[in-house]
Amino acid sequence: MNLASWIVRREQIVSHALRRATELALDETTVTALRAALRTTADEVVQAIIDEVPSYANALSGRMGGTIRRAVRTALGHVPRSRER
Repeated sequence: MNLASWIVRREQIVSHALRRATELALDETTVTALRAALRTTADEVVQAIIDEVPSYANALSGRMGGTIRRAVRTALGHVPRSRER
């Protein structure tokens, strides 16, 4: 499998997983706990990217790093949903 095919397949898998995750209906306590962890989780995701690809360190610092962290929090924040709503 070439890189382009792998990327397309990975995006299909992630898209499917996100669709399934949005179908979750969690209790309010769980949703609150997940949302509280979003900032730390976003920071950990960005740090993991830098650890795995050191050449991204400069690209993920400063203003761009803040933008990426907010994007990760936004993406993760779409998943937790309370069944009480």
